[in-house]
Amino acid sequence: MTVSLWRVGIDIGGTFTDLVAGDTVTGERLHLKVLTTPGNPAEGFLEAVNTLKQRAGLDAGEIGFIFHGTTLATNAIIQRRVAPTALVTTEGFRDILEIGRHWRTDLYDLDLERPDPLVGRTLRFEVAERIGADQEVIAGLDAASVDSVIEQLQSSGVKAVAVVLLHSYGNPAHEQELAERLRASLGDVYVSASSELTREPREFERASTTVLNAALMPLIDDYLSKLEAALGDDGETTRLYLTHSNGGALSPEAARSRPVGLAQSGPVAGVHSCVRIGEALGYPNVIGFDMGGTSADIALIEGGQPRLTNELDVGGLPVRLPSVHVLSIGAGGGSVAWLDAVNALRVGPDSAGAAPGPACYGRGGDRPTVTDCNLILGRLPAEHPLAGFLSLDLDAAKRAVRTIAEPLGLSVEEAADGVIEVVNAGMEGAIRVVLREHGNDPRDFALVAFGGAGALHAVELAARLAIGTVIVPQHPGTFSAQGLLASDVRHDFGLSQPLRSDEPDAAAKLSEAFGELERIAAEQLADDPDFARDVTRERRCEVRYLGQAYEVGVPIEFNGEVDQTVFDRLVADFHDQHERAYAFANRDEPCEIRIQRLFVTATVGEQLAAADADEVGERSSRRDRVVYHGEELDCLVVDRSGLRPGDEVVAPAVVLQEDATTFIPPGVRAHVAATGDLLITDIPPA
Repeated sequence: MTVSLWRVGIDIGGTFTDLVAGDTVTGERLHLKVLTTPGNPAEGFLEAVNTLKQRAGLDAGEIGFIFHGTTLATNAIIQRRVAPTALVTTEGFRDILEIGRHWRTDLYDLDLERPDPLVGRTLRFEVAERIGADQEVIAGLDAASVDSVIEQLQSSGVKAVAVVLLHSYGNPAHEQELAERLRASLGDVYVSASSELTREPREFERASTTVLNAALMPLIDDYLSKLEAALGDDGETTRLYLTHSNGGALSPEAARSRPVGLAQSGPVAGVHSCVRIGEALGYPNVIGFDMGGTSADIALIEGGQPRLTNELDVGGLPVRLPSVHVLSIGAGGGSVAWLDAVNALRVGPDSAGAAPGPACYGRGGDRPTVTDCNLILGRLPAEHPLAGFLSLDLDAAKRAVRTIAEPLGLSVEEAADGVIEVVNAGMEGAIRVVLREHGNDPRDFALVAFGGAGALHAVELAARLAIGTVIVPQHPGTFSAQGLLASDVRHDFGLSQPLRSDEPDAAAKLSEAFGELERIAAEQLADDPDFARDVTRERRCEVRYLGQAYEVGVPIEFNGEVDQTVFDRLVADFHDQHERAYAFANRDEPCEIRIQRLFVTATVGEQLAAADADEVGERSSRRDRVVYHGEELDCLVVDRSGLRPGDEVVAPAVVLQEDATTFIPPGVRAHVAATGDLLITDIPPA
């Protein structure tokens, strides 16, 4: 008899903690939401697991795997709620975090202030040593300077130390020796060395990434310990993984040593789901639009592949690690509407979150939010509980919105309509930024709307962008958690051994670089049980024209060694990709291969079969009123559980379900696809 082992995805957001679980034998799926517990997110995590056990009747040991996405690291960086951290670097480079780069985020802001470095100058220390750019030792690591730094650190009260020595990406010997001395001397202080994270040049980005990694180590270690304690006896049979910003998953042990990789842990799971829904419905180009309680996350999938980046910006600080590219802005259902000094209406980035939440939640909130405005406009029916358990208070929403309506001389409904316009404009701008980065035309894409609030705003956004199709998944409110279910364990390895394409032995040198990457990977994964069986490997090179400052990522495929044919194809692919991205290529000009990357992926446990369309319930519909651009409309209100594949939904309409609500404005066509997903088409440009 085959034993059922459930796979579980848990995504902790700003307002709700989402869970999707699937039985690997029967394919049964369960979706649920509980309120996030901001003070201790582990409590919401445990509540979700316990609710699953009760609803599905599971015993201890029947949950085989939990894949977890969390915004804990991102929020900690943005709010600067991290451990006191020190930086130890090469003599003369103490101020690298402050010097940074010369560019400005806003060229026209004369009063622009850069974010303060995470480590103040009094906690930045220098050691005497020097390794050259050619990886040769110029001056050895001075023992006396190391002893002096250790003595200062012991009395500094820091909880974490980042070690970033000059050119350690090429020759890490001094850095590794120093890190081991610090670990042996500082007891419980966490130590992170840059060469253990990223073997790449660019001193500022490498230092920023390592400092953030060190500063997050105590927080993530404490959080994972609470999760493991919460799982209790189940932890002996349940394996926990955390989603990495690269789209793969990490074991708790790996996450403890590389917590900066959790900076986009939550949003990337939704990108996986977008890829799959695009494939199923025949839309290889989609824009993922995830609007939750505190933020809107935007990702672009082109040709069935998510856009990747080597550098994230988190709270104004660079993180240089391979990542799925997701742009996040402070626009969610809980985003607070407010008036600035000249009485202009603003929305976000401040959010009411889960506690107290929007005013309409009746949990003590009294500030107007986007959710309150959707309720006032009839797009969220007051009698329909959110997530199946949270009743909405229309009067409380009106009281909150009145605080901005009266100073503006507007009615409550006019003010609510204005808030929706403002938040939509902000999200439209963010989507245009993502498209503009590589010259994409929005008309070539469909918009996938998910998160608890995404489907309320998606059609109006699509009209603003001249996007003709919106896809609303079967379970938009738990779509990101659903993406976690198919997670694989993945580790990234990078190396910088620069070489020019016109060197006579370039192919052999590139082959040697990938051989070194394989050695590093084998050494680091030797004791990891997930990589004890067959794994898949992907390889990529970062390539640029001579004199350029930044590279283009180019995949490379080969068996055994890089021969001249493989090398020539790599160079040709670089020219092609550069031309697609920047409308320029000079195929006669030599290029420079700056960085080599290896991605190693292992599949854990039994994968779930593709989910069928949900079982159809009773048809249920009624008429109600909704306010749209200041006009009161007669509107169809329909229960999504009663919709069958092929059914048309006559606009304007509000489609209700437990985890999300969809607003379909007039002038568009909506029908249920064979997969059970809702397709909204023929959207006219605004």
